[in-house]
Amino acid sequence: MEPPPSKTDARSSPTAGARSGWPLAHEWLLIALGLALVWRYAWVMDDGFIYARYADNAVLTRVGLVYNLGEYVEGYSSPLWMLWLLIPRALGLTFWHIWLGTGLLCFAWTGWLLVRLDRRLAPPESADARARVNLPLAFLAACYGVTCFYTSGLESPFVQLVAVAYALLLVDPRDRAAQVLVGLSPLVRPELALPFALALGVVALRTWRGRRSARAALRAILLPAALGVTTQLGWLSFRLYYYADLLPNTFYLKHERDPVQGWRYFVNAFYSYHVELLLLLAGLALWLAWRRRGAGSEAPRLQLRARLWMLLLALPVALYVIRIGGDAMHFRFLAFPFVLVVCATAGALELAFHTTLRGRLGARRLATLCALTSLVVAGLSLLQQPPQRRLHALRGPGSPNMVHKISDAGRHRRRPKLRKLALWREDLAARREAGRHPERFAYEKTVAIDWCATAHWRFRWRVVHSLGLTEATLARMPIPADRPGHRYGLNRYADDLARIYNHPDAAPGRGMLRAAVEGGYAPRWVERELEALERVEKKVFNQHNLRENLSLALSTPRRLDPRARPRGGE
Repeated sequence: MEPPPSKTDARSSPTAGARSGWPLAHEWLLIALGLALVWRYAWVMDDGFIYARYADNAVLTRVGLVYNLGEYVEGYSSPLWMLWLLIPRALGLTFWHIWLGTGLLCFAWTGWLLVRLDRRLAPPESADARARVNLPLAFLAACYGVTCFYTSGLESPFVQLVAVAYALLLVDPRDRAAQVLVGLSPLVRPELALPFALALGVVALRTWRGRRSARAALRAILLPAALGVTTQLGWLSFRLYYYADLLPNTFYLKHERDPVQGWRYFVNAFYSYHVELLLLLAGLALWLAWRRRGAGSEAPRLQLRARLWMLLLALPVALYVIRIGGDAMHFRFLAFPFVLVVCATAGALELAFHTTLRGRLGARRLATLCALTSLVVAGLSLLQQPPQRRLHALRGPGSPNMVHKISDAGRHRRRPKLRKLALWREDLAARREAGRHPERFAYEKTVAIDWCATAHWRFRWRVVHSLGLTEATLARMPIPADRPGHRYGLNRYADDLARIYNHPDAAPGRGMLRAAVEGGYAPRWVERELEALERVEKKVFNQHNLRENLSLALSTPRRLDPRARPRGGE
C-alpha cells in the first residue's frame, strides 16, 4: 500500500485545490439539488416525538432524561441524537426547525465529504482537475430514500453522514473529520459498533502493511479508537447509573428473528434505486481502467482493496437488519450500508475516462463530458421511486400503499398535524413553568397509547407506550409482530398497566405491582409473573445506586411471557 501524498506535496500541486476537496461547479449544483430535495421531502415520523418528549422532560419540565416522571427507561436508539436535541431545544427552537436545520447541515457536510472522497479515489493529480464525475454525490443527492431521511425527526442524518466518513477513513486514515465522525458513530446507532471495530482493524492492518510500523498503525487509529472507546464507556456508565441496564430498551423489542421479512426489506431498499446497476457501471469502469492503465507514476491507482472494504463494512449492518426483519418504514434501517456501498463507486468513471479518453479529447471537452455524465446520473436517480409510491414525491405526498408490510414516508407527510405539533410553541411557557418546581410536577392521568405525537403534546399525561418502545415491561414480552416494530398484541397488556396506575390506591414506584396483586386489582398475568415483574419494576424505578443498578442490569429478565401458564395449571 502506497502512503497517501503528504500535505506539502498536495499544496504544491497545480491541482491541489481540487484534490483538497473544493467542489467544482456541477458539484455545487448537485449539493444544491440535494438540499432542495431535503427541504421538499421534509417530514416528521411519529417516532421522532419520543425524542421530543425526552428532550422536553430534560430541559423544560426538568424531571430528567425520561419519558415519564420517575421511570428510568432508555426508550431511544441514538444517544448522540438525543444529546444533540437537548442543546437547540434548551435555546427555545421548535423541533421542526431543529430537525429540518440539522438535516440540511448534515447533507451539506455529507456533500463536502463526498467531494473529498472522490478526489482521493479519482485519477492522479497530473490529470485534469476539472474532469470529475463524482458518481456517489450525483446518485445520492437525487436519491429519494437518502434525501427523504435527512429529516423525519430521527437520527438518520447522522447515520448517513458517518457512512461517508467510514469510506473516507478507509481511503485516507489521516482525515480528521473522518476520524472524529467514525469515533462517534457507535453513539449514533448501537449496531454501528460492528463496522467501527472492523474499520479500526482494517485501517491498522493496511497502515502497518504499507509502512511496516506498529507505531504508524497505532497512530492511524488512535483518535477514532480513543473517541469511540471513551464515549462508549462513558455512556455505558451513565446507562448503568441512570437506567440500570446494559442495553437500550429498544434492544428487547428486536429479539425475534425474521430473516424472510428482513430480506424483503433489503430488496425494497436497494432494488428500488437499482444500486446493482450502479455497482455494475462502476465495476465496468474500473475494469476498463485496469485494462487501459498506463505505467509508472502516471498509472492510476484503482484502490480496489479500499472499495472492497467499504462493501464488507456495510455487510454486518445489512445482515443485522435482515436478521431482525427490517423496519416498518422504507429505507431507514439500511441507510448506513446503502450510502457506504454507493461510496465504493467514487472515482470509478473518472478513472475510466482518464485512461481511455484523455488523449482523444481536450481538457475542456473531457471536463464537460464528466459534468454532463454527473447530471445524467443525478437525473436518472431522481426518477427512481420505491414501489410504495404511485405518485412521484416531487409532485406531492400522494397516497402510498404498503408493500410487504413496509410503509413510506409519504404516509406521514400527508399528516400536516405532525408538522404543526413539531412547530408548536404554545405550551413552552407551561412546560417551563412546570420546570421551575419539578418536585411538584404530577400527572393528571395515565393513558395507554401508541401515537407518540399525542404523548409529546399531552405532557401532563403519564403514557404507557402500547408498542413497548418506552415501556420496559412490554418490551420484554415475546408477542408476535404484526409488522416490523408493531406488536398490536401488546395493547391489552398496556391497558392493564394503565388501569393499575390509575387505581386510587396505586402509588407509582417500587412495590406498586405487589400492592395491586394484594389489593385485588391486578390482572392474572401480573399475579403469575409478579416475581419477574418486580425485577423490571426495580430497574425502572431505580434509585441511582451504581452497585444495585449493576446487579439489576445483570439479573433483570430479558423476557416476560404473560401468556405462560404456571406449573400445574391454574
